[in-house]
Amino acid sequence: MSVLVWIEQANGKPAATSWEVLGKGRELAAALGVPLAAVVMGETTEQTAGEAGTLGAQTVYTLTGPLFAQYRLSAYAAGLKQAVGAASAS
Repeated sequence: MSVLVWIEQANGKPAATSWEVLGKGRELAAALGVPLAAVVMGETTEQTAGEAGTLGAQTVYTLTGPLFAQYRLSAYAAGLKQAVGAASAS
């Protein structure tokens, strides 16, 4: 089991609230005694994924490519489902 946080991106940059949510996820993971994981989706993810790791995510799942350049419900829902399964998140 782990806590999984979605790091939302727009134009290759993390949304303003993403690091705030990651911080709350870190607090919850610590309280539960489980790892913190993050998922980043976008056309580019390397920089944001690196920042997520620096800010406490022990594992960062990335879904990268043109399919994730613009928000598309079906692509993002499938990506989140894949990350939840990989992280065994609850």
